[in-house]
Amino acid sequence: MVIPMRLLTGYIEALLKQLARLKPWRRPTECANCNRVLEWIRLQGTATTDKAEEFHLPSDLASIAARGTAIGLRTADGRHFALVKTWVGWKDNFEGILCCDAPLRDHEVIGSAAERPYISIDNVGAFEELYIRKCYSPVCCSVFFDLN
Repeated sequence: MVIPMRLLTGYIEALLKQLARLKPWRRPTECANCNRVLEWIRLQGTATTDKAEEFHLPSDLASIAARGTAIGLRTADGRHFALVKTWVGWKDNFEGILCCDAPLRDHEVIGSAAERPYISIDNVGAFEELYIRKCYSPVCCSVFFDLN
C-alpha cells in the first residue's frame, strides 16, 4: 500500500501541532513543583541570611530534583529562593528551575536583548550566572549554568 506524500505530510503536521499544544503545560508543572520545594525550604528555616544552603528533599519531593536536593536562600530583604536542578552534567553544569516568593529585582537580571540574560544574586555563588532559558512568571524561571 502506498501512502500519498501529501497525506503523510498532513498527518505529521497535525501531530506536531498536537505536541506543540502540550509543551506549555510542562513548565507550569515544574514551577508548581519548585514552589512546593520553596514552601518546604521555608518551613525548614534557613540558618543565615544571604547564604545558600543545600537541602536534602523528603521522598515526596526528591524525584523533582536530579540529585534529590535543592538549594535554598533567604535574602536580607526577606525573600526566599529555591533552585531545583533538574539535570546535572559534566563539570556540574546544570539545568533547573529557579523560583522565589517575590519578584526578582531589576539589578538581579543582567543582560540585554542582544545578550543572553542571566540572574545573579550578589555574593551568593550558587545564585550567580544562572542563565535564563525562559521566565514563566516574575517568580519562576527555567535556568541553566554552563561552565564551558
